[in-house]
Amino acid sequence: MSPSVPAALVALAISASPFAQQIDEAAWKPHRSLDVLYAGKTDGHREKVFGEFLNIWFDRSATIPLEDLSTETAADYDVVIVDWMSRYGCDGYPERTRLNSAPANLDANFTKPIIAMTYVGTQVRRDYKLDWL
Repeated sequence: MSPSVPAALVALAISASPFAQQIDEAAWKPHRSLDVLYAGKTDGHREKVFGEFLNIWFDRSATIPLEDLSTETAADYDVVIVDWMSRYGCDGYPERTRLNSAPANLDANFTKPIIAMTYVGTQVRRDYKLDWL
């Protein structure tokens, strides 16, 4: 993992806070070059919002359907954000009483750092990669 990845992830979290207006653009500049891929629910509200957010803060970002995420589609990116519909109906989808599997099918060859949003982390980690803290 590149040393700039953890710093960029911290900056990503800070940028979502009220302190975002206080970020020094010169200090952020080295992290702008991080290539970020968002894989989520096609045409979902969250995909649209995250896509716009990433376009503001990073020089290169893209969104793809979660079911298209693979070693090949993530090859040109430094970090992958995986997301799916919220279970609680707070993202434009109806509340769901049972969890549907997110269409993620990553194998052991997938080595990109992953930021997992919502419960999708349990779908992409399988027996490696991620676990509950």
